[in-house]
Amino acid sequence: MTPSRSTPPVPPRTPPAGASASTVPRGALFVVGTVFVTVMALWFLVLGLVQARG
Repeated sequence: MTPSRSTPPVPPRTPPAGASASTVPRGALFVVGTVFVTVMALWFLVLGLVQARG
């Protein structure tokens, strides 16, 4: 059987430039998660201050 054109065979150890989320190292995910949590905490803090003043 021949592979379909939409899904060409990709070497497992050489991810393309636009790597998917599954190929991202854990370090990058940890950094992104930390930044996301920090931004959310600051956002809720700002909302709390605005509601307290209002």
